[in-house]
Amino acid sequence: MIFNDLRDYIATLEKLGQLKIIEGASCDLEIGAITEIASFRKTCPAVLFDSIKGFKKGYRVLTNVVSTRLRERIVFGVSNDLTDPEAVRSLETPKTMRSLSRVDTISLAEVASAGRWPLHLRDLICNQGS
Repeated sequence: MIFNDLRDYIATLEKLGQLKIIEGASCDLEIGAITEIASFRKTCPAVLFDSIKGFKKGYRVLTNVVSTRLRERIVFGVSNDLTDPEAVRSLETPKTMRSLSRVDTISLAEVASAGRWPLHLRDLICNQGS
């Protein structure tokens, strides 16, 4: 299965019943605790945190992305019907890559070329600015 972007993958997880959506969690301790608790569940859902306290609407966090064999295989495009050794062998053969469309400008490139790139990734992640 090929995904165009993370939204496609999230939609697939939702259709398969592999996604739990949590609204209004705090990034202080709740996201980490909920992620860890979910990882110990037998079903271990992927967890999408939305409407995170202290952040603008639309900032989301996805955890437990490949925490099960099924999700791991979905990401790598491997059939869930294969045994583990067969799955590994299937990954040894490179897949045909699809070409990407050329884009002249993107916001990240504009930020980097203007010298506004944060010195630390932490500044980018933790900046709750306007």
